[in-house]
Amino acid sequence: MAAVKKAAPADFPRLMTKWETVFPEGDSFAESRRKNAIRWMYGVWLVKDTDGFLKVATHLDYSNAAAEALVRLKPERAAEWLFSPARVKSDARFAFRAVQELANRKPALYLKLDPHGTEDVTPGLGSSDSDWYTAIASLAKIDPVAAGKACLESNPETNDTHSISRAFLAVAEAWKASKPPFKEWVNRIANPRMRDLASHARICALAEKDPRAALAELYSTKLEVNNGLDRDAPREVLMQLAKAHLLEALKLMKDVERIFSQYKRGPFAEPSEEEKAERTANPFSQFSPGRYNFPMDGEVENNGVRHAVIAGAVKNLPNEPTQLFATLRKLRTDMGGDSAWQRRVEADLICLKGEHWSADACVEAAKLWAAEPDRERDDLPMSRLAARAAHVDPDRVLAVLGQLPESVRPSFAAEIIKELPEMDREQRLTLLRQLTAAQWEEELGKSLGRNPVDYAPVIASLPAALTLGARNSFMKQWGELDPDAAARWLVSLPADAASITSGAGLAAAWAEYDEPAAAAWATTLQPGPVLDGAALSLAEFLTRKHPEEAWHWASKVSDPKTRAEAFTAIVVWWKSKAPEKFRAEYAAARQAAGLPVLFNGIDFFK
Repeated sequence: MAAVKKAAPADFPRLMTKWETVFPEGDSFAESRRKNAIRWMYGVWLVKDTDGFLKVATHLDYSNAAAEALVRLKPERAAEWLFSPARVKSDARFAFRAVQELANRKPALYLKLDPHGTEDVTPGLGSSDSDWYTAIASLAKIDPVAAGKACLESNPETNDTHSISRAFLAVAEAWKASKPPFKEWVNRIANPRMRDLASHARICALAEKDPRAALAELYSTKLEVNNGLDRDAPREVLMQLAKAHLLEALKLMKDVERIFSQYKRGPFAEPSEEEKAERTANPFSQFSPGRYNFPMDGEVENNGVRHAVIAGAVKNLPNEPTQLFATLRKLRTDMGGDSAWQRRVEADLICLKGEHWSADACVEAAKLWAAEPDRERDDLPMSRLAARAAHVDPDRVLAVLGQLPESVRPSFAAEIIKELPEMDREQRLTLLRQLTAAQWEEELGKSLGRNPVDYAPVIASLPAALTLGARNSFMKQWGELDPDAAARWLVSLPADAASITSGAGLAAAWAEYDEPAAAAWATTLQPGPVLDGAALSLAEFLTRKHPEEAWHWASKVSDPKTRAEAFTAIVVWWKSKAPEKFRAEYAAARQAAGLPVLFNGIDFFK
């Protein structure tokens, strides 16, 4: 250290190359001391010779430490250097860290460089959106009024709306005793879109302090649609309301779901005038049950209202299962008694709570759920609790399995099988015999497929309708390990309801790494369900690159429903390039399966 203090400016480049011997590496503590010493050396160098430092230190190791020192000691010089020709020739990490440090330590100076949140302060290093937000948030801690004004200087037409919204939120959370009150300041904003962004932030910040007041503000404030605010603020209000006043949140959720359930229609249908009016008046309409995603096979509810309430509620509910169930029973009474809707809410809460429980807690909760009236009809909590318990401590679950009620045992047995693949074969077979149809799903089939020789007889002995999903994943797993053996076993079985899914599973896995071999095997099959499944998978596999070959395999399918599925998979990718003969066969396949010619109302041939 004495040598560093006495060093002349010209000595520092040489000293910087010797820190491995001056500060040798050792344990983590020694390494930390060395980094601190290097930061100190950079600081001494900066004070003695800033120009020399910028010529050399921006290319050395520990460039992050050099950038931090520059911004800490010479922030104006750092800002000047970022726009100099020397910056382009420097280490990119140094420049990137200098920008981050300016945003964090000297936010007012950073905002002079990038007042609108749209400039790339370090060209070629990526967007500065996150740094601009960091600067606003840092400035808000010191001077929220100035930070609010800086938000207003951003450009809502070109900047990312989400970044401005987050920046306003940081201001709202910091603006406590500042004058004027934040609400009054927001109402004075002239630009309507910026006023909307600030209102969103105010409601989100208010929700944590007073969710009831935030809810009232939400209904009285019209947030701009299609910029994310119409979802973010309502979601935050719902979550905070559920934390503080769960019964009120549940009643609100039920009412919102009731209102929008009457508008449950197809994804391409135009909203009615009544629905338009309801959406305009209700801030929760953008993620109510009246809104849909539409994947390939139909409609899926985008039920964000329920998700927001459940996510908020679960944080303040008791963790101990007996206390949790007592709380849920009281809520059930307060909500007007038992119902399918109430059971679904309770199931969601138990599933989320169970994600952090011990194996014993999961077992206890499963017993309590099974004892509740009509709860056996909902398998989701049971399967989630069983999966969590088996993952945390499968041996413990195996030890207490015999003590579980018969309605609970199959779910836990299925999860133990997945978690203990090396279990004694006879013991595993004993567990398999306890499973019901609900437990024979894809993940179990995949697990059994890792030891197919032992478990193929088990699969074959079960009713086909019981193992549709499991048979498919079993064949996929076996197909990855030994497709020839899987093929011989498959064709030895009688044709049944699971043969299509079995053939599809094997062909799908085989085609992934040897499509010609999978196709060669399929050509040896007799017409029937195994060929139908194999042809379906080959059609789906080939459709993107070789639609003509995919068409060939789709034409091999005899089962009407599977044939329509194969042709539909092709048309989605082939679209307007499909020849007339294919279009006719596609239409005929859809009609033979009792399906409309237009898939989800779309004419892909246009």
